[in-house]
Amino acid sequence: MNKALIVFALAFFPETAFSQLVTTTGPPPHRITKVIRVHNEIPDKIAGILAPGSPVMVTSDNTLGVVVLKGTPEDIAIAEQTIKELDVPAATASTANDIELIVYLIGGSNSSAASSDTNLAAVQPVVKQLSAIFPYESYELLSTMLLRSQQGKSAESSGVMNYRLSSEASHHPATYAITYNSASVSADKSKAIIHLNNFRFNAKMGIVTSTVPNTAQYQTVDIGTRSDIDIREGQKVVIGKTDVTTDGSAIFIVLTAKLVD
Repeated sequence: MNKALIVFALAFFPETAFSQLVTTTGPPPHRITKVIRVHNEIPDKIAGILAPGSPVMVTSDNTLGVVVLKGTPEDIAIAEQTIKELDVPAATASTANDIELIVYLIGGSNSSAASSDTNLAAVQPVVKQLSAIFPYESYELLSTMLLRSQQGKSAESSGVMNYRLSSEASHHPATYAITYNSASVSADKSKAIIHLNNFRFNAKMGIVTSTVPNTAQYQTVDIGTRSDIDIREGQKVVIGKTDVTTDGSAIFIVLTAKLVD
């Protein structure tokens, strides 16, 4: 009876198929354990990125500063290369430059009552360009403001400025406020472009409306501008012009920016 069963089995299965049935599986793949020391990143963070979908078993220990890999040598080699690519020094704040912004307020007037102040050396090239477009009888530097901030940070400044462009301007102090949400710099520092996000300039000025003996009446006039600004480092840029009196006097807002340590 047993011989019949053996003959039946040999007849039923082809030789190749039967040989596959009786072939036993080989030894399991060789697996190793490797400890990778992490120098710059948090081990748990690297393990969290590496583990999902990986054929390697990944564990980590923040106290010891290591990631532990268990798997085949081939899979571990791939995982180890990934860890090296993730474990890189972070950019430090010391490598970032501060941004220094200078705001010039230049007044243009046709009135003989305009100030005789001619301290325009810092902005003379700008005034020359403005004169070709806006032929006022006189220009003067009304005020200069300085703001400084780190990249990605906001800045603001406020105070009192000179304003005597015409007979309509009162002796009431003019106040200003300057602010921007953040400042950033283009990647190419050799030709740095400084971007100011939501730059705002606002000023309140007193304008004479009528005069009586020993008394002057005035009203407050609000002027300002608001915009995102791009400035090439060292370049002076006119970003706004505001007419502030009925005789045509105006204020020009000029910016320049640079990177400083």
